[in-house]
Amino acid sequence: MGRVQLKIRVFFNQCVCSEGPGGAVTCEVAYGGLFQLKNLQFNRCRSIQGSGGAIFATIYSDGKFIIDESCLFQQCESQQSDDGGIYAIADFGSQIKYQIKDAIFQECKATNSTNPNIHHSRSGYGGALFIEGSEGYDSQWNFLDSYADLESLVNM
Repeated sequence: MGRVQLKIRVFFNQCVCSEGPGGAVTCEVAYGGLFQLKNLQFNRCRSIQGSGGAIFATIYSDGKFIIDESCLFQQCESQQSDDGGIYAIADFGSQIKYQIKDAIFQECKATNSTNPNIHHSRSGYGGALFIEGSEGYDSQWNFLDSYADLESLVNM
C-alpha cells in the first residue's frame, strides 16, 4: 500500500508524453494505495498518442484517487486520443475512492486524429475529463473554454 501526496504548490509546465498516456503523470492506484494532489497546476501538458493530456490514472482494488484544493488544469491537450485534462480508468465495483473537488479545467481539449496513418477507434472525447467506468465518484469542477472535437467536456 503506497501513498503519493503532493500538497504544495507544484507546477507541471509543458510536459509532453510522445508515446503513451499521461502528459505529466501516469499512475496506478490499488490495494489501499492513495494518490492525492492538492494545490497543483498543470500548464500546457499534452499526450501526443495516448489518453490524458495531464494525468492518466488507473484506479482499482481499494485505491484512492483525490484531487483537491485549487488544482488547475490549463491548456492541457490529448492529441489523437481521449481527454485533455484527466483520463481515468476506474473499477467502481471494487470499493475505490475517486474524488475531484475544487478543480478548474481551463482551455483543455481532446482532438480527433486527422492523420490517416493513426488508427484509434476512438479519439476526440472528453475535452477536460474522461472517466472510463461507472457510478461511485464525487466531484465538483469548473470548465472554462474547454472542448472536445467529438463529444462533451466530461465523458463517463
